[in-house]
Amino acid sequence: MKKLFTSLLGAVALCAGLTLPSQAQTYQLVWADEFNGSISNGWQFETGGGGWGNNEKQYYQQANASVSSTDLLITARKQSVGGLPYTSARMKTQGLRQFTYGKIEARIKNPLGQGLWPAFWMLGANIGQVGWPACGEIDIMEAKHRNPTSVAGTVRPPRVKVWVRRLKCSGSPGSSRVRPAECRLRPSRV
Repeated sequence: MKKLFTSLLGAVALCAGLTLPSQAQTYQLVWADEFNGSISNGWQFETGGGGWGNNEKQYYQQANASVSSTDLLITARKQSVGGLPYTSARMKTQGLRQFTYGKIEARIKNPLGQGLWPAFWMLGANIGQVGWPACGEIDIMEAKHRNPTSVAGTVRPPRVKVWVRRLKCSGSPGSSRVRPAECRLRPSRV
């Protein structure tokens, strides 16, 4: 899947560069955001509600994102804004960062609670021209509230009407551990 992807949500480091398959995988860091005291201009916030097709009951606003030391905190609140009963934050790099191949990773501590669905995902950079799902999608990490002991990753190539690969990882999304989530984009596979 030779696409440019834009990452959404999370503290991200991107490393690029590939070697021959018989050699060890090596990467060169090309962008990182360690959230050293603030949210950098490498992110933009989406503002609004309705879930962009997901019928979410939350209103996204920048006020729900903050930094504590080097940790990005996205806080869901029971707070009525824009006619919706909850607020949260949604951050993206769309139009700011694009990647074709490389390793995208984040250190994520997931919350646990009814109705929460934290995710770290990427969409094709051509979403503005072709829309979703034609742009493709890679869910690097999703922790669905319906099954709090499972974390999943999914690959949905462009022009395919079904999810073609769902990866399950064990562990408790609501634990106190910060866990790495990563995706490696290679010419022949994800």
